[in-house]
Amino acid sequence: DVTIVTQQDGDMPGEQVLVKNAPDVSCEWQSESNWSVDSGVASYFKGLSGNWLFIDRGTSTDNRDILVYNATTHDLVFSDTYAEPIRITDSKLQYWRNIGDTTTSANCDKYDEAQKIGLSTKLQALVNIDLNTPDLKIIKSSERRCQMTQ
Repeated sequence: DVTIVTQQDGDMPGEQVLVKNAPDVSCEWQSESNWSVDSGVASYFKGLSGNWLFIDRGTSTDNRDILVYNATTHDLVFSDTYAEPIRITDSKLQYWRNIGDTTTSANCDKYDEAQKIGLSTKLQALVNIDLNTPDLKIIKSSERRCQMTQ
């Protein structure tokens, strides 16, 4: 078990994330004997499931990064770009990922509306990651959606 402590990242967007390797310890920022996660600017603590630490990184609402660290070894074990919503449970990480297909009015129900208001559209696939496997196995899904983006 670990304890997570966050604090504002100075004048930069995001948080500093400190992982203490013991449960129920003080929530004071004590970085000397603990692990301060360095995941870049505009990073935010997203969640903890078992031994997996989730960090959200990005400054926009579209195309954010999800980073997954092993809370014991401090290794970055997985990263990907995602679109909301993102769900973290005891056994699964679930999010939407952009796929490279070109959108048209035939494959995207929001295409015409987006064109009228000056937005673009992207096709996305639902991604499920099995958190019970040591290599964070991707579970294939055929579910797709089309989203308007900036």
